[in-house]
Amino acid sequence: MSRKLAGFYILLYFSFFLLLTPLGVFNDWIPPAKHTGYYSATLIDSGDDAGYYAYLRSLYFDGDLDFANERKFSHAEGFTPTGYVANNWQMGQAILFFPFLLIGHLLAGLCNQWGATFSLDGYSAPYYLATAIASGTWLFAGLIFLHRLLVKFCTQQAALIAVTSLWLASPLIYFSFIRQRMAHTAEFFLVVLLLWVWIENRKNKEWDGPVLMGLTAGLLCLVRPINIGFLALFFVDQLYLCWQDSTMHRVEKIQSFVRRSAGFFVAFFLALAPQVVSWYQLNGVPFPARSVGMAGQGLAQFSVMAVLEKSGRIFFSPQWGLVWSMPLALAGVIGLLVSSAKLQSLRYGLLAYVCALFVIVLLYPEDSVSYGKRHFISALPIVAIGLALLWDKLGECRLWKICAFLAVLVCVGAQYIMLVQYKVVLPYNHPQYTWEALSSASQLIRERPDLLLRSTNWLSLLPMEKFWDLKDKLFLVGLPVLQLIAVVGTVFLVNGIRWNVSKRALSLGGILFCLVLSGVVYLAAPTFSHDKIVARKSYQKNMQSGRDFLQQRKFPQALENFKSASVLEPQLLQPLLNAGLALQLDHKNQEAILWFEKALQLVPDDAMTLFNTGKTLAELGDFDRAQVMMQKGIRSQPLFKPAYVFLGEIFLRKNEPGKALQAFQTLLSLNPKDGSSHARLAMVYTVLKETDRAKAHLQEAIVLGGDPGMIRAIQDFYKSQ
Repeated sequence: MSRKLAGFYILLYFSFFLLLTPLGVFNDWIPPAKHTGYYSATLIDSGDDAGYYAYLRSLYFDGDLDFANERKFSHAEGFTPTGYVANNWQMGQAILFFPFLLIGHLLAGLCNQWGATFSLDGYSAPYYLATAIASGTWLFAGLIFLHRLLVKFCTQQAALIAVTSLWLASPLIYFSFIRQRMAHTAEFFLVVLLLWVWIENRKNKEWDGPVLMGLTAGLLCLVRPINIGFLALFFVDQLYLCWQDSTMHRVEKIQSFVRRSAGFFVAFFLALAPQVVSWYQLNGVPFPARSVGMAGQGLAQFSVMAVLEKSGRIFFSPQWGLVWSMPLALAGVIGLLVSSAKLQSLRYGLLAYVCALFVIVLLYPEDSVSYGKRHFISALPIVAIGLALLWDKLGECRLWKICAFLAVLVCVGAQYIMLVQYKVVLPYNHPQYTWEALSSASQLIRERPDLLLRSTNWLSLLPMEKFWDLKDKLFLVGLPVLQLIAVVGTVFLVNGIRWNVSKRALSLGGILFCLVLSGVVYLAAPTFSHDKIVARKSYQKNMQSGRDFLQQRKFPQALENFKSASVLEPQLLQPLLNAGLALQLDHKNQEAILWFEKALQLVPDDAMTLFNTGKTLAELGDFDRAQVMMQKGIRSQPLFKPAYVFLGEIFLRKNEPGKALQAFQTLLSLNPKDGSSHARLAMVYTVLKETDRAKAHLQEAIVLGGDPGMIRAIQDFYKSQ
């Protein structure tokens, strides 16, 4: 790749990095409303993201795969019959992210030497920034390698158009910068790597060719099991090669096919072995129980009409139909059918995978429940080949080439319009998301151009005042600089180093790595003793009984159950937090504070513990400490609306109506249609003697149905004037 072309990729990638990456709430003057619907680079989603990250953090810092103490994992109390916590996600991403975690650990230590106070346990900002950089770097590497792969089949221009347009006009752009800890960027890179290995080794007569392909395919499935569809690519391609080989007799063809398939599948399952060991130790079965169960459910519900109906939704649904949300990918599938001598022998394997993926998505009963049809991201490198060939074909006519270029720009712009409205203007599950987002594009540009900059990105934060403490520098200088170093380094490694390692050495190294990793996983997840399993069952029983007693307002009984659960699992937060809640509800606030403090010693930034500590301190009359706790809670969970109610009330009790006004205004910005927020603002404006504003908010509260008691009190006040 030329320096000019490499520079273009770096510039394009880094521009979108600055434009889209949300840097998070790290200073008080950034209103939480700016974060509605965003995944911050410093926060981690408690579902998929935490499931992937748990393997990395727990294995490195705890030396085990017991996820019960994973703070950010919402399934941390989902114990299986083995005594472990079930994890529906895989460890492949953790393998790719591990070197970056080490850099994050070093960065956290250095920042602490310079005066910061980052925890060194995998939960602080440097670790999350490091894994965000990891995600972006693997994505960028995938783009560079894909370009180099495509030029085997097409011109440089066609490769450039295909790579950049499919990236920017597909859901992959969202997972590149906004929700980086999903597995799709790692998946994209590994698909490109698999295609490269497959093309280079599909005709290799030695044993190392099929083994290398099998190891790569296994690592890809170690990231996301849905990629098992790539077995169809290998299987169909090998059948085609054997069929076309006129130098062998029929028996020799069968023997060659069996021998190569055996090498591939042995290596494939060897690569999956670490995850199989993990599944067995954690879940009690050597396979992904939930995914297999869902697949079985899909097959059991199979019918021709259901298949036709779902096929129609996949292509034409106004929510995320491929025709509307990923038209360039469909164009790429068409391009795979374009006549090309270079693609001729590869076409059958590529189309076999596309068909296999479509069948998997068609039969799997659960939707992607995220931004776009993300299950098709793994097909992007394949359809990029078709799109590049189609571009070269259209390029034979100047007019068609201009039309195609305009179509590409429209598709990229349309994806960006959908992206900036996701969970901001429109909810993620809007039944007509794509149609609604695209139809409102002109209105968005005219009336809300500020929304074209997503969240607290670098471009929107840089002009703001009060910057440049150590944490600010880490976000606004450190993150961009480190990401730039990573992508420039990737180009250097791809272009500047000659890789002369033999395929046999790579195969043997891959086998050794898989065996060692399997052993590490086994040692990190030993079989629990019977007593340990019984103790965890008792823990679950005590927690459930405690919650039941809380609902029945039997607070002493609830407290005893939570205390017992805390004795059984002293490293877990929930028993401590719930014990404090039981005492708080029983109006034993001093004792409640003691339990909340124990919980905060365990998890200092837990939002619910901070909120309840602040609420309890306010009831005790300690408004200064209550304010501090509530603000820390908001910093940890900026979208928790009750926190602003409590914070505003604390300011009112401290006779600081101006600050209460700010809290209630922020609350209203989170939900402009909340009548109770308008009522609270009417009350504060009344205190501030701003009658016109008070009456305006009072009228809104009446129309929207705010708190009746508060509305009545304000009305009575004005009637008495």
